[in-house]
Amino acid sequence: MTEEKETQTEVFKVSDDLIAIVRELVQLSFLTGTNIVDHMRAILVEVDDETKKIVPTLEYVEAYNNMINELHNQAQQAQQNDLVPQETTQEVEEETSDA
Repeated sequence: MTEEKETQTEVFKVSDDLIAIVRELVQLSFLTGTNIVDHMRAILVEVDDETKKIVPTLEYVEAYNNMINELHNQAQQAQQNDLVPQETTQEVEEETSDA
């Protein structure tokens, strides 16, 4: 007689924090022209013992925040190095909004 072993697969839901990161990575990919697949492969997750949901690891969140801060700093630097001063750009925007 053959005894079949039932294997139980644990099923987990995705946390809102992980969904938010994925959403931001999609936006980042569009803005920077980078490949979303590379961003998705870099995500590190674990199961939260309390909620039984998949959450990003603290190490990943820290690395992600550092990446975003670096991109923000690069954007600010690019804006400062821009040929058109920010004040001029703001004046043009104000003039077009008044029209």
